[in-house]
Amino acid sequence: MKVLTNKRQVFVKILKEICRELDYNIQFLSQNWIAKISKNNITNYIISYNFGINKDASSKICADKSATSEILTLHNIPNITHKIFHVHNNYHGDIGNWQKMIIFFKTHNNKVVIKPNVGSSGSGVIFIDTLYRLESETYKIMSKKSSFCLSPFFDILEEYQVVMLKNQPKLIFRKRKPTLIGNGKDTILNLINKSYKLTDLPIQALETLKEKKLGLETILANNEVIELNWKHNLGSGAIPEIIEINNANKNVVEIAKKAIKALEMSFASVDIVETKNDGYKVIEVNSGVMLTNFASHSEEGYQLAKGIYSSAIKLMIKR
Repeated sequence: MKVLTNKRQVFVKILKEICRELDYNIQFLSQNWIAKISKNNITNYIISYNFGINKDASSKICADKSATSEILTLHNIPNITHKIFHVHNNYHGDIGNWQKMIIFFKTHNNKVVIKPNVGSSGSGVIFIDTLYRLESETYKIMSKKSSFCLSPFFDILEEYQVVMLKNQPKLIFRKRKPTLIGNGKDTILNLINKSYKLTDLPIQALETLKEKKLGLETILANNEVIELNWKHNLGSGAIPEIIEINNANKNVVEIAKKAIKALEMSFASVDIVETKNDGYKVIEVNSGVMLTNFASHSEEGYQLAKGIYSSAIKLMIKR
């Protein structure tokens, strides 16, 4: 498989192949961020990674982490709370955000995660364990975003993604965080060079090593394992591990089905975490099904992603 470094190119390539094989007409607009697909006088669109299948209101709820959390909670579906805070005073009046943020921080054992209310791929997601860092990171995010969320920090054992189409799981994979395993001989720098391409190295790796007080010249003991990132996002260096649907954890599948039903989504991906002390929880539901990182890891992943997108396009054109 030809390696494409631009993930959008991967998506465009897959769409072109599907439409050629199905004899559908496809036209790309807005620098390839909109795809117009038509067949037999039926036309529909893909905008970014959002297929013209879902209800508009449902898609907008999924794009809003706080709104998604509230809907899932309303339906008694276990999820990680996303408490929204707004920059504009139309939402909080003279009270402001700071006191509420401090209460949230202290309520959750002085360990929270701050993140944009809208966004994906782990971008802008930061672990907070001091009031000073909460303050400084809040100032940074408020200069760029009109709203943001705080979530409790959980000790996560595993993270899964379940791609759902018409209430049926089409793909399940586990996200393996990037790690290094020592051999008692090689330095961390040598282990990194052997394990990762420069383009695949997690951006946070050097920061993580610094926090662990480890230098690039450090030699790890035999079988000593260190994580290069606390995030499970594929875009941050995690590796997808495909799970056969028939062998998947029933808790993961059932929670994904309930989440999709509650949000009235037809095509979406559900991120679910297994926590150390609190069981399984939905972390987010993505209306834009972005499988480009997954597809880029292997030929098997590419073909699985292509098959899912093909099924979604067929459904989209039937509407």
